[in-house]
Amino acid sequence: MPVWVKAAVRVSGLLLRACLCAAIAACTQVRAATFDFLYIEANEGLASGGHAALRFGDRVYHFQHEDSGWLQLYRDSFSAFRFQYADRENRPIHGHSIQVDADFLGFLQDHFDRLLLSQRRQLANLANTRDGLSLIDGLSKQDRHALIDLQGAGYFRQHYRPTETDSPPRTQSSALLSEVTLLAERSDGAGFIQRKRLNVLHELLTLTPESGASPGESEAEHSTNAPLPFVQRYRYQLTKLAALDVLQAAVPPRPESMLSLAGQTPRLTDAQHRALGDFRERLIQDALRLLHSERPDWGYPLLVVLARLHAVDASLQTGYPVVLSRLIDNADAGPVPEYKFAALLQRGLQTVAHAAAGLAAARLPDERSYADWEMSVNALWQVLHAATGTLAVSALTHTPALAAESELLPSVHSADALREYGNRLQNQLDKQIADLDRRYRYRILTHNCVTEIFRQLNAAASDYHANRHAVSLSEAEAATDIFGGYIPPAGWDFIPNQAFSQVGSEYRITGSYRISPYRERALAAMAANADFWRGLREANTLTSGVYRWNETDAVFLFFTQDSIWFRPLQGGLNLAAAAGESLFGLFSWPWDDGRHLQHSLKGAAVSLPELLFFNIRKGSFPDLLGDGPVNMAVNTP
Repeated sequence: MPVWVKAAVRVSGLLLRACLCAAIAACTQVRAATFDFLYIEANEGLASGGHAALRFGDRVYHFQHEDSGWLQLYRDSFSAFRFQYADRENRPIHGHSIQVDADFLGFLQDHFDRLLLSQRRQLANLANTRDGLSLIDGLSKQDRHALIDLQGAGYFRQHYRPTETDSPPRTQSSALLSEVTLLAERSDGAGFIQRKRLNVLHELLTLTPESGASPGESEAEHSTNAPLPFVQRYRYQLTKLAALDVLQAAVPPRPESMLSLAGQTPRLTDAQHRALGDFRERLIQDALRLLHSERPDWGYPLLVVLARLHAVDASLQTGYPVVLSRLIDNADAGPVPEYKFAALLQRGLQTVAHAAAGLAAARLPDERSYADWEMSVNALWQVLHAATGTLAVSALTHTPALAAESELLPSVHSADALREYGNRLQNQLDKQIADLDRRYRYRILTHNCVTEIFRQLNAAASDYHANRHAVSLSEAEAATDIFGGYIPPAGWDFIPNQAFSQVGSEYRITGSYRISPYRERALAAMAANADFWRGLREANTLTSGVYRWNETDAVFLFFTQDSIWFRPLQGGLNLAAAAGESLFGLFSWPWDDGRHLQHSLKGAAVSLPELLFFNIRKGSFPDLLGDGPVNMAVNTP
């Protein structure tokens, strides 16, 4: 064989081998992925000993100790999590990136999503059981004063009596609802709404408490086809009846249930006007579809659609934003410092303008774009309203959920039968609480936000090997194979700082990072013009231009995180400040319910470690504005 042929074969072989190596490397690289273990440093307030979480891209999963005494899993966006802990709570966040197989990364995130869904269902079952006990008690006693809340009905009535079908005066009836009724009866015959109401009423009166398993039992916990609990079916039917009564009587919304920005913002543009007109037509079609829906809870969305129809119509008539109120009834309003009012107002106007532009840009306005606009208008309305009175804002609901108190309809079942069902519900409630205690009871040393993360990581690794590879490995072997090491949910690793150190030494780490807290970033921005006097001014709370004392912090004088060697001296002065507040708290107890005394005890507790060169307190900034609509707390109804 000629030499040149041999050389060509050799070169071809080398090239083929190089291509194979590159392909293998590329495949290996594609299959490698990372998630982050986060450690949040200590500070005064919640999680004062530090906190831990897992980050998957923009999603963060973490456990929190709730007032119920249980650990509850939360899933937040990383931007919201970072804003809360690094900015508002002024805590440094440390992260380790852990390398795992890409398939396992998806499995792990699904594991936490399933856990989140399971826990939410268990807590919802618990709430249903408690509501069921209250409902059964009212029905068995035929108590006229027993009430049940109906979400959405509050936009039309403050109090609902299902035994009455009152009609408003003709001059006050809603032409919009008369139009919807006319369209429904045009396709389904005259008297369609009345016939449907009679069917709903009959189903409501003949509802039978489940004779088998009580709501929330473990066999139905993960089943989407499990029968609805009696209290839920009763509430659904009563809400349907309320919606049909509103439609049949053409009841207009209560004026106080809608918020208007007339004369306080720019008028709607032509594009926004057209978008709302299209959405109005969509709402009418949605109302007609809901009247034929098979879903068991169509009463609530029908009430929201009918109420929104009036809000959209009012916006079109006035040329200004008019929306349904999402304010939480009787919610404690959160104070807004006067120095933040201008920023809140500017942010609110910008958010409304942005949401309105998104609504106008949509080819066919949908629920999401309208809901964003509705939420932003609610937030801005509160700020504008605060300008005329006390500067305070309350929380908003995720969806329009203004509730009405409804009386109960008498049951066709005997009092003995209802009491027997109530006894079964009470037994089930006891079982549910015992089961939740067993699974989620918080214990500072053995079952906290850190130990539960390791417990779930180890369980997911073991399940992954059993399900995907059909290999029987111990929990420690499975975790070592996947993470590079095994950390048991016990020992000193219950301390967040120690846990972070263990993750760094045991797991397969590809990199680490630190996110600076708000005050540190603000001081760094001043560094170019810093001098001795400015540093001295920012070292204490009395003259600082970055920090303003707020009622979530106990009284203190010095930021001890800036200097290690002066920390015991500064801590002693902080302890003296806590003692001074304690003395004041003894005299102010009668009119402040012991608030200052509680603050002083908390201040002493976080000052004592400073005497031993250890820093906990860093100051907080609860008044910072985030990226959301005027940065208000949002509760789920």
